[in-house]
Amino acid sequence: MGVSKILRILFRIVLFVITISLSLTSILGGLSAVMIFSNFNENIDIKADEAELKDFDDPANAQFTLPFSINNTGYFPLEGLKLRIELELIYDGSKTAEFMDHTMTVNTVILPLQSYDGTFSADADSFTFHPEINPLQLENKIYISVEVGAYYSFRMLNFSADIDRFEIGINWISGVLG
Repeated sequence: MGVSKILRILFRIVLFVITISLSLTSILGGLSAVMIFSNFNENIDIKADEAELKDFDDPANAQFTLPFSINNTGYFPLEGLKLRIELELIYDGSKTAEFMDHTMTVNTVILPLQSYDGTFSADADSFTFHPEINPLQLENKIYISVEVGAYYSFRMLNFSADIDRFEIGINWISGVLG
């Protein structure tokens, strides 16, 4: 057996190991994304009933907060968590006006079988104010759309989920209206 034949065998072994490791990483990463969606309500918990809109009647100081919790049930660390939230106001029965669109990125790594509790927050720069609309009127309804995205498998696999237009109750906290 010559040197060239030994080098060819070693090269094939290295290629085989690399192929197997990439395949396993892809399979386990895909399973991780499937596992987080398998029990979506527990693994991605957007606590819409605890949403707060502060000082909305004062456009310079308006602030929105929404607690959330993410459970990483996968095999790999979860990183680059991104939350995008849109708020839409339904007024006068059927007219709509989007009044907030904000994206927040969480720069932390959520290890497998760990959870992360955080608070999504948006300040006055994220709001679009419509002077003809009074959002504090009781007959108005607020709908929220949420997009959640993150990376698995050492940023090789990106996943996202969209939750479109569900009605939420907002805790109005106003410095002016008390």
